[in-house]
Amino acid sequence: RTRSGFPVPVTDTFVAYYLPAEGGALLPLGWEPPPRVWDLYVFFRQVTNVEPREDSGRYGLLQAADYFCGGPSPLYGALNTSEFKADSRDLAMRGEPYSLEEWKILRRYCEADVDTTARIARAAMARSDFNLDLCLHWGRYMVALAYEERIGIPMDEEKARELKHYAPEIRQHCIREFEREHGVGIFDEEGKHRRSGLIDFLNRNSIPWEATETGAPRTDEKYMSQLSKEHPILEPYVNVRELADKYKMLGGLAIGPDGRNRCSMFPFSTTTGRNAPSTKKYLFAMSKAFRRLVKPPLEYGFVQSDWAAEELAIAAVLSRDDDLLDAYLGGDPYIGFAIRAGAAPAGATKASHREVRDMYKTVMLAVGYGQTEHGLAATLGIHRIEARDLLLKHRAAFPRFWRWVDEVVSTAAWERRVQTRLGWTLKLGNTDLFNGKIIKDRTLVNFPIQGTGGDLLRLASIMAMDAGLDVGAPVHDALLLCAPLCEIEDQARELEQVMARASMEILGGVALRSETSITAFPDRYEPEKGQELWDSTLQMLEEVKK
Repeated sequence: RTRSGFPVPVTDTFVAYYLPAEGGALLPLGWEPPPRVWDLYVFFRQVTNVEPREDSGRYGLLQAADYFCGGPSPLYGALNTSEFKADSRDLAMRGEPYSLEEWKILRRYCEADVDTTARIARAAMARSDFNLDLCLHWGRYMVALAYEERIGIPMDEEKARELKHYAPEIRQHCIREFEREHGVGIFDEEGKHRRSGLIDFLNRNSIPWEATETGAPRTDEKYMSQLSKEHPILEPYVNVRELADKYKMLGGLAIGPDGRNRCSMFPFSTTTGRNAPSTKKYLFAMSKAFRRLVKPPLEYGFVQSDWAAEELAIAAVLSRDDDLLDAYLGGDPYIGFAIRAGAAPAGATKASHREVRDMYKTVMLAVGYGQTEHGLAATLGIHRIEARDLLLKHRAAFPRFWRWVDEVVSTAAWERRVQTRLGWTLKLGNTDLFNGKIIKDRTLVNFPIQGTGGDLLRLASIMAMDAGLDVGAPVHDALLLCAPLCEIEDQARELEQVMARASMEILGGVALRSETSITAFPDRYEPEKGQELWDSTLQMLEEVKK
């Protein structure tokens, strides 16, 4: 038997559908998950990871049953299965006391779910693309994630609840100040656009605008951002919209009864296998300014360990570009690129050539995402010819990387798929890569880099769990933990070692650098950016409380 209380031999495989949900119920009872876990949710995500998207975008147990075995268990009965599950969940969450008939409903609900899970597992094992070793590895990550979602992120509970409560009023305050200052009436009481007000504002300032099918002005973020560059008078409007969105998200911040931020990480939700937590619930998916709500409890500290220039290092290893790897290992790859390109003298540093470094950093990151000269020009606010010249300098500095880019695209066209070193795969659907560009080359090049980043984070999470570290959340290319002050420095070092070992295992011996910060009680976490927004938010909070 395992330590979990489940009568499961250690050599057997525990099959689940979205383990963090079960973990949220079992971990508080002291039941640790068995060592061998296969999460069918992840397998469903993997086999339907196709571009262009062909699925419904829903990944529940019933959708998996439809996909793998033509439908769920007959134990659900003739009723509408989705409604029956929803009603049964509500009944279970209502709590006791239950009538005898209600007990029967709950038993039937559980039996049907278990039988459906078994049916999916049998059908999945019969597939040619079933790989038990990969499934067990991903299952271990889901176990680690169950622990992380249970631990959560410590916050300044009083301030967090206060800001969450007053966020709608702060949002309205920003909007009204903007409208008063500029003499416009663009938004209604809920912060939504007044069609007539926006049209009047655009026409009054002679700004040409595109209409949607309904005849209203097009207001999506990308369009308005570009329009504001052509008509600077729009910048305050774009800025207040962005600010209003930030406060709208803050109003949805998830706060547990213990004052910690925790929510579903929605693992494997992107094509690259990355987590995609809710931007309306997860603190680290919101504006960096609000991360100042992170505050360790009494006699505890908070650690964030973040891989430095992760995507660049991954690209160097995957492309086998020694020059790019040397730039990474040299300490500051961005100033190194600027020196190679002749934009900075030998010996230049971040302090001595900050603006040049920032520009060349943007170029290197843009290349990793497959950005074109048009996108780079818009990002940097420069002419397209200048952006093209910067990309050509990157090609000259790192030619092996660019040959790899071509290899990735041509191999994907031939094999109809692209894959990370740990097996996460993007399959290419019914499309022509080169005629019509339905799948853009940058998607194919970005996938192995971002997908390998996902591999790294999952392996580091597993290793941290096995090392007994209380990781409270993953953040893209970082892990966060909370520990007693008497242990904080030791645990920070151990977390760094875990992240180095994970990178060495996946990247063929290359250890990624990690940047680690420690926040000790009574201090709060202080990110580099967002201080001005944080200060203005606190000021507006006091104003709306009056």
